Amino acid sequence: MQRTALPLVVLVSLLLPMAAFAAPDPTYTALRAARPDGRTITLTNFVFDRDVFHFTLNGKLHLLTPVEGKTSGAVFIGQGSYELKPASEYEQRQLAINAADDKLTSIVDQFDSAVFLGTALVAAAEKTGAPAAGTPDAAASSKWDAYMKRQKKDLHTNMHVRLLQELLNKDEPVFVAWVDGKKYPPAALIVDPRGADAVRLAGFNLGGEQSMMTVIHDTKGGIWYS
Repeated sequence: MQRTALPLVVLVSLLLPMAAFAAPDPTYTALRAARPDGRTITLTNFVFDRDVFHFTLNGKLHLLTPVEGKTSGAVFIGQGSYELKPASEYEQRQLAINAADDKLTSIVDQFDSAVFLGTALVAAAEKTGAPAAGTPDAAASSKWDAYMKRQKKDLHTNMHVRLLQELLNKDEPVFVAWVDGKKYPPAALIVDPRGADAVRLAGFNLGGEQSMMTVIHDTKGGIWYS
């Protein structure tokens, strides 16, 4: 059967919707490009609680570039600690098994730096004082770049899509902390009202679970808490 060439006007009309669909969302593009922009908040005995996680921070938050008028993350450098206190006895036993510590009642660790994603922690920190202007800090930028590599290589997810949902849909804020502790392996600590389906870290699908700790390690890695 002889093939008939499509008129140019028809080809253009078919390709235009495809091009429009492929065009990146400007808010998403801005989120992906956001980096520590020089604004900082100094924290002294700053406490932040989100579900089962408790943080204490002494140091500086290096804020990411605002998008849609909101700061969706920050790099922390200083003296920090977190505690994960299981919500039930069963969860405590599971955490003790994963941590290989029969006597464990909660996970407690210290860190010198962390990456926080979501607007909640930054908004709470801003209540202690307005951000100070400045030039981007090289150490904070380096920590951010390292996290972005981890997100792609080890976490196998794109948190910026979830941040985009938060900004555009006015969702209850997602909270993600990436910490490289002194006692336990590097971990992502997550609280998401949409449940783990919205994050899908490292190929795990936990259904409606809203809080979890996923650990990156060659032999101990996986979901330690959910």
